[in-house]
Amino acid sequence: MGLEISINDILPRVEYRNCARHVLSNWSGRKKEKTFEFTFWKVVKSTTEEYNKKEEDLYKLDEGVTKEFFSKNSKAWTKAF
Repeated sequence: MGLEISINDILPRVEYRNCARHVLSNWSGRKKEKTFEFTFWKVVKSTTEEYNKKEEDLYKLDEGVTKEFFSKNSKAWTKAF
């Protein structure tokens, strides 16, 4: 988190991406249910039209964890490979 703040201070207009796999792996210790992981990947791979519906499905599984996920700027998620 500190690195992200520093980068934004130095390079405020630079766009960056977060690998969705790494975002999920950072949470694997907190949420171990396969259904959550499966639904997360549905959200990541969804089209713009499908995104909101699938995001709601994730909230239904665990609202607290989902709020923390989406607080990390989900618009910057990308599937690298």
